[in-house]
Amino acid sequence: MAAQRRPVTFLRPARALGGLAAVCQSAIHAAERTGNAAQVAQQLARLGIIHGQQRRYQDATSCLERSLAICREVGDRPTEGQVLNDLGNVYRLQGRYQEAIGYFQQSLPLRREVGDRHGVGKVLINLGDAYLRQGRYRMALGCYQQDLAICREFGDARGEGITLQNFGNLHQAQGRYRAAFGYHKQALAICRRVGDRCEEARALWGLGRAIAAMDGPDVARSYWTAALAILEGLGAPQAEEIRIVLTDHLAQVAEI
Repeated sequence: MAAQRRPVTFLRPARALGGLAAVCQSAIHAAERTGNAAQVAQQLARLGIIHGQQRRYQDATSCLERSLAICREVGDRPTEGQVLNDLGNVYRLQGRYQEAIGYFQQSLPLRREVGDRHGVGKVLINLGDAYLRQGRYRMALGCYQQDLAICREFGDARGEGITLQNFGNLHQAQGRYRAAFGYHKQALAICRRVGDRCEEARALWGLGRAIAAMDGPDVARSYWTAALAILEGLGAPQAEEIRIVLTDHLAQVAEI
């Protein structure tokens, strides 16, 4: 059986993030000048998401907490629910899963309260991932099942592909490698159909992990190198992290 390694975090390509952050900063200043508190909260939330994608977690938390305080002050329940989910994601990306779960559990009833079914699905997929990282597999499964139903209800093919990958990760964590491979294969087909290159790379990485566990890292080489090529082409922030893990895997093969 392949050795367990820390999970690789897949983030969106970073090329335009600096420019987007500058746009958000300008929008925040403009909203502050006009006294539009709701707009300030929304732009702070967007900036917080960008900082999270840049792995500037302290800055992300600061922006999102400021946004959350304004949302509660002006009674903006829909944005409050979104910001709580975003705060949970920042903690999840840092491996602080119990804190993340606390935010997701606050977000979920708010998204339901305002009738945001698609938002409910987003929280469920994040909550399921946090449960998975803690080894709470039954709780993760319940979240993924609910999210998959919502994705199919809305015809959200991209969301369905992401959820299928999380099913694959769940089976991988439980040693059900053939089932994991099957879910990642389904996800790969969807990601290619909708043209989501970042999620395509994630699916290829998952396929490689499943194959490596069954047949050894050398057999997984083609999947991992294909994933790395996509991420490098996108300028994704995790490409270097994956290159290190890939080199480690292949070095083990060379020693056998």
